[in-house]
Amino acid sequence: MNLDAVKNQFQGRKFGELVLHHLKSQSQNDIIAALQGTVQLLPDLFQEGEIERLIDDCNAKAYEKTFWQTDCADEFSYIIELAKDRFSQVGLLPNEDDLFNVFNIIVLNFAYGASSQIEMKKFIKDSVSTSIFKKIFGKKDISENYRWSIIFKKGGIPQYEMLGDNVVRMLGYYMISIGENGNPKMPWELFLRFNKNGKDIQLTKLYFPNSDTITNELFKKIEIIDSGYQVANFKEAIFIDRITGANIKIMTMKERQTNLMEDLESLHDGTYEERLRKKEAELTFFKVLDEIFK
Repeated sequence: MNLDAVKNQFQGRKFGELVLHHLKSQSQNDIIAALQGTVQLLPDLFQEGEIERLIDDCNAKAYEKTFWQTDCADEFSYIIELAKDRFSQVGLLPNEDDLFNVFNIIVLNFAYGASSQIEMKKFIKDSVSTSIFKKIFGKKDISENYRWSIIFKKGGIPQYEMLGDNVVRMLGYYMISIGENGNPKMPWELFLRFNKNGKDIQLTKLYFPNSDTITNELFKKIEIIDSGYQVANFKEAIFIDRITGANIKIMTMKERQTNLMEDLESLHDGTYEERLRKKEAELTFFKVLDEIFK
């Protein structure tokens, strides 16, 4: 987890829009399940009262318009710093996943509150710009535009999603990672979903015996779900952050080769350190793979 990269993805969106996005994309039961699951990912000592006190502190701002109008990146930074202080108070040193989970808990708690309190939901909507909200979050679920999804779940909660029409090409992105490293690190899991009926297949080492092989067993299961999976015409796959809604870059092999050449050139012209800092702050598909497999 790279908190700077996540912050960059939030830049330019209002905090209230993020909460309303959860309301639009998840049912109340989904929000409750995600909230409970994320709390369980925190260290035990922090679960024992600290997270509740942190939630209460943030809830005190629920009826302040400026709170919902705050840039999401700024609110993200504020909550992360607040969480660091609370971890320190109980003698814990959090990692970036712990801090990100705290932020998600705060957001999900607000989403739950707005789902059960009409006046709160209306207050958030009135506080943010409707035109911008519609522009960013007003579209229908993007998965409806694609035949297949590969969903990255952490502790049962969707975090990232690859969407595409050509399932064979999509699976090709995972052969090396699963073939060489085995199953994702706990608590990560990968699920292949046919978006027309929501049927899932969990992707495990069983279907990727080595870095250049996908078993016939997996393709048979895919064919049972989608007899026309071998499509001739298709849109290129995209990768999104399910929490922020942001698109995350997927580099082609050619782009990765070009990127390597540019790295070498920057070593010669003295700009490598600056280039490296920019790359470290950018979240990419292959960085996500490294996070869950290595």
